[in-house]
Amino acid sequence: MALKFGLPSFQEVLQTVLSDMAIEKVFLAEEIKIQNSSQLQVILKALPDDVEIIYFSHEEFKIQTQTSKAIIRSGEVTPFSNIILQSAVIF
Repeated sequence: MALKFGLPSFQEVLQTVLSDMAIEKVFLAEEIKIQNSSQLQVILKALPDDVEIIYFSHEEFKIQTQTSKAIIRSGEVTPFSNIILQSAVIF
């Protein structure tokens, strides 16, 4: 999906996915808290209030992606702008 650096942005992709998907859990790298706090604030603002947020190390995050069912690559180039979304049941 990435066309070039910054396009589409992480935020654009996240908003699009969230508009069409019910989320029950979100997984983020702990490092985002310090190394990309502005992106973290955008993520937190975009998520529904009842979504559980789990943080773990970036190394553990990479391991967790090995069992992901789908991966969307944005054009984002800021550090730790990665997220795992766990789908909720909508019926």
